Amino acid sequence: MHPFISSSLGQFEAYSAELEQNQLFKVQIKQIIPGKTLTLLQWGEVIKLWQQDNEFRELFTTVLAKIPYPAFFWETPPITQNTLEQKFEFVAINSPTLANVPPEPDAFAEHIGHSLNTDLVKAFPNLGGDALLIAPCQNSLQANYVHLAKFVRCAPKQQIDKFWKTIGYTLEQILQARDPHPLWVSTCGLGVYWLHVRIDSFPKYYQHTPYREVR
Repeated sequence: MHPFISSSLGQFEAYSAELEQNQLFKVQIKQIIPGKTLTLLQWGEVIKLWQQDNEFRELFTTVLAKIPYPAFFWETPPITQNTLEQKFEFVAINSPTLANVPPEPDAFAEHIGHSLNTDLVKAFPNLGGDALLIAPCQNSLQANYVHLAKFVRCAPKQQIDKFWKTIGYTLEQILQARDPHPLWVSTCGLGVYWLHVRIDSFPKYYQHTPYREVR
């Protein structure tokens, strides 16, 4: 892993490695504490930082925005209440197909509306009831919401910030409710062309094999 990006106030530093013939981008994040060795962030810490730390949320957005793929799948390792102390990391998997799809704003209209919406982000169950989806409402051009890469590069900053906050609070609640069962947090996007993070009880759309198994 190599140094990739530091946060604006120097509290966090992201490290990255490009693998699998430059088709997969792996990221870990360390916290910088004066006088102490850099330590990798744990899953539980990241959940709290999504909720509470603006500097961390800004770094997380910047890291994703600078991943060198026009579009990608975002996948994280499975998590349970008992694995909150495991190191946090994620992969971005290059997806040329996703880079060329049109947005489908009506797909989640029941939850996020049909057009410009003063709400920023919504959380709602999928049709099967076995996963929770977190999706941004349309607050700018429809094209800015087609997938995660486009969203973090082009959507309004306030909305991106609310997106990570919502993921943090929602994930914490579901972990407590479904303990001790594992959860998988990811984006795919090939089924519905509108960004949605999926908090699932099964790695249904996962492509990175090492993340399909609970460690």
